[in-house]
Amino acid sequence: MQTMQVVFYHTKDILKKRGWRMYAALFFVSMFIMLYTEGLQLLMDTAGTAYIIISFICSLLNMVMMDTVLFLFVKAIRKQTFGKADLVYACKKAPLMIIVGFLLAMLQITFSLVCSLFFRIQWLYLIVYALIYAFFTIYNALVAYGIYDGVNFLQLFSGSLYIMKEHAKELLVASIFLILWYMAGQLLVPKLTVSILGSAYYAGAIIPGILRAFFISPLAVVQITLLNMVYYSVVYVLLLPVYCISARAYESEHYMCMPSGTRFLEEVCCDEKNK
Repeated sequence: MQTMQVVFYHTKDILKKRGWRMYAALFFVSMFIMLYTEGLQLLMDTAGTAYIIISFICSLLNMVMMDTVLFLFVKAIRKQTFGKADLVYACKKAPLMIIVGFLLAMLQITFSLVCSLFFRIQWLYLIVYALIYAFFTIYNALVAYGIYDGVNFLQLFSGSLYIMKEHAKELLVASIFLILWYMAGQLLVPKLTVSILGSAYYAGAIIPGILRAFFISPLAVVQITLLNMVYYSVVYVLLLPVYCISARAYESEHYMCMPSGTRFLEEVCCDEKNK
């Protein structure tokens, strides 16, 4: 209970006066990524080479956009304002974001595949899968904060693991509601989708499925769209304490476990203003 109070207090303090802006950035960037990713499946032949290439390039750009959003949280913990110089800096760091993001994505996919092989019982699989999701959500955030500070490649990974180990209790408490909601979504959203759409259900990408089902049952499509909007809106709310507490954990530990990290972005910002 005490840890929960600590998490609540620090989350509230970090989000003070800027919580809606941070939520809006997280929500709209995430929704934009989902919409155009799904839209590609509607507009292109998913079995074609062109789709595979474009989809891969887009997935790399998605990593850059999400890491840039995560910069907001490390700026917030330092009571700084996110500006144009930060966007310029993010573009300069894009190659590193892509490489690191790709490695972490492959690692997460590997863990998920192992999970599907060894955990055949549905409820146990959901628990382990949700824990993997939470682990990589936090790990990605810590790595993004390290990229912001110019931490070298190897220390991004080892330092982030060290921070997670040292602050495991706080990070777990901060992510517990996200884990529970994610499990509920994985279990209930597909079942409710089938239940609402009925014969109009299309077992494929979200947007193509919804558009095809619209001609059969427009009202059902409205209901399922609202269902997904509610689900993802809550997901992004629950991500806020996870990112805030991970930023706080990073700020308290990174000088020791990521010693090459420097806050040189402040100097970049000053240089930009002086030009």
